[in-house]
Amino acid sequence: THGILSANLSLLLLGLVFGALTLAVGAYSGEPSSAIGVGVVGAAVAWFVNAFANLFDWLELPAKLSPFTWYHDGSPLIDGWATGQVWLSLATVALAGLAFWMFHRRNISIDRSLIEPISPRSQGPISQDPRAVGLLRGVLGKVIWDKRHSLWGWAGGLLALLLLTFAAWPTFSKDATAISGMVNAMPKELFAMFGMTNPDSLATAAGFISSRTYQSVGPIVMTIFAVGSVAGLIAREESTGTLDMTLSNPVSRRAVLLAKAGGITLLTACISLVLTVVGIAGNAIWGTHIDLINIVAANTGLGLLALCFGGIAIAVWSCFGSAPAIGASAAIGAAAWFLNGLGAIVDVLAPLRSLSPFYWYLGDTAPLARGFAPQYLLLLVVAIAGTAIGVMRFGSRDLAV
Repeated sequence: THGILSANLSLLLLGLVFGALTLAVGAYSGEPSSAIGVGVVGAAVAWFVNAFANLFDWLELPAKLSPFTWYHDGSPLIDGWATGQVWLSLATVALAGLAFWMFHRRNISIDRSLIEPISPRSQGPISQDPRAVGLLRGVLGKVIWDKRHSLWGWAGGLLALLLLTFAAWPTFSKDATAISGMVNAMPKELFAMFGMTNPDSLATAAGFISSRTYQSVGPIVMTIFAVGSVAGLIAREESTGTLDMTLSNPVSRRAVLLAKAGGITLLTACISLVLTVVGIAGNAIWGTHIDLINIVAANTGLGLLALCFGGIAIAVWSCFGSAPAIGASAAIGAAAWFLNGLGAIVDVLAPLRSLSPFYWYLGDTAPLARGFAPQYLLLLVVAIAGTAIGVMRFGSRDLAV
């Protein structure tokens, strides 16, 4: 009993650390998407650093600072309380304290309309960031301006994960026997649940590098980014009344929604572009010999996957309103993820697997070895169809009050 309590305490503290990190980022930025993005990607990078510390000397110091190292410290299930639990507790308290301090010092923004009221002459000119002047003249520009900080947080996390995976491959590839042993030792069902339905591809550069950024962490992070953007820029603005103020300006409902959808598309394309450039650079630096067209295709598909779920979120929001939009969209995304994984190992679900957007993107081939698959068109079709449904519905339905 003592060991069971200790092991579960370690698991709880591990979650609290990344929860406190998310809280701190949210207190600093005031942006839910930034907080979630840094929390999710930070957990992924921390896990990677801990997992590959034994392969690379330069990861030894970062690994000591990884919460996953503290979590694995000792054997809580066997020996009971461990030193790692102390470090996890201290990190949680420190991050939570930092969050409270930053939140106390930050000016809390208020929702405002697209066009700011003009200040009377007696008050003098309003100080404004010159970079914002051009962007704040339209809905599309305002979307980009509002998400500028979170964009680099999401892109930076995936970029770091991609670079770490590229850097790990030269060492990892030297022991083909160890790779085969790892693949054979673990059940294929476990690989399938993480998007890898062909685990033998881990022995190749394309398969190994795809396994993190393009098959497990990347698709989930990009889906959260797209759905979270719809939640923050559309659903939340309706529930808080900001959307009403925007629509009080001489601009049509459909134009506003199309501009917001266009902004989300541009932001997603920026992340895909950054990952493409980093992938090409990593391929050249570490000599992984992955075809250039496959790198472009993998990142294009990743962006289309995000836009697909973004379109679904817009359609759900337009049909059912702000309250159920995020929960329903998240449920659809989770169901699609498990349908792809379980469909590869459960015969009954195999015929339904082709309905999952994750299957359209991942298939049974590592994205970096797949090239441009015809199923990518389905991702684009769903993204466009979902947005079109949203535009048509939004033009006629009542806004939330």
